[in-house]
Amino acid sequence: MATQVGLGGPTLVRLMPHDGVGARAIAEWLASAGIDDALVVHDHDDDYGVPVGEMCVAALRKRGIAVRGRRVWDAEERPADDLETAGAIVYAGVAGSGAVGLWQDLHAARPDAWLIGTEGVAAPFLARGMSASAAARTRFFVANRAPPAFYGFEAMRLVLDAADAGAGDRAAVARAARATRDRDSVLGRYSLDADGHTTLAYGRPAVVDGGLVWDLATARR
Repeated sequence: MATQVGLGGPTLVRLMPHDGVGARAIAEWLASAGIDDALVVHDHDDDYGVPVGEMCVAALRKRGIAVRGRRVWDAEERPADDLETAGAIVYAGVAGSGAVGLWQDLHAARPDAWLIGTEGVAAPFLARGMSASAAARTRFFVANRAPPAFYGFEAMRLVLDAADAGAGDRAAVARAARATRDRDSVLGRYSLDADGHTTLAYGRPAVVDGGLVWDLATARR
């Protein structure tokens, strides 16, 4: 997974920010919206939903938001019974066949709450299936802010430039890549830190007329 936090090593270079950056972006945006109580729900995926849900809980708590975490509800459970005073419900996982119904149920139970989805939930079919009122209270947070081909293009450009700078020495090539600072690219201007992580930020799509569009508006409760 391109955004998995556990990836590492001396030659790692990432052009997409990892899931931990996404969790912090969610927490920062909800804090700026004045949210002080949140519920984080994750699916059953031990490789994505569970760890990303835990990251979201930790990031929200660090921003002073009272937060609870739980796995997604079973068929016999009622989500409305667990929402309490949550001003935001964050779903960490992948959008399955029941995503539209769950989103509508959550919105019906807490119409004024923000419904936040991680990258795996930012699916076109979910955007098309939700009501206009649910869409207005929905935001997704995604690492991929450009077409995949753009990332491939920039990755190849970076590798070639680093290879030239490293003169064929593997360690020198890695050091040259990680020394990237304020590089202009089709992805925007970015730098890489000592561990090879990009400074590019997460994007935030909203749902408008059944489609995913970039949200540039200021957060509000």
